[in-house]
Amino acid sequence: MAFATAYLRSHPRTRLVTLTLGANDYFAFLKDCGVTPQPVGTCLLGFFGMLGVMQANLNTILGAIRATGYTGLIVAGDVLRA
Repeated sequence: MAFATAYLRSHPRTRLVTLTLGANDYFAFLKDCGVTPQPVGTCLLGFFGMLGVMQANLNTILGAIRATGYTGLIVAGDVLRA
């Protein structure tokens, strides 16, 4: 995030930001659910709880991008759609 926000601040004419969401959250969910005998972390939230974590992270990311003053287009994709 630090690199992205610094870049946007130093390049105010940027017109497009793209990001891919979900890989880190999803892989952490899979790892947490693979712990035996007792699952931990995001696994305890269930799949839809993990999606809630992803939504919270997206809100944080978008807020940080907009806080730089960037007003251009943001295109976001996710890794959960194959």
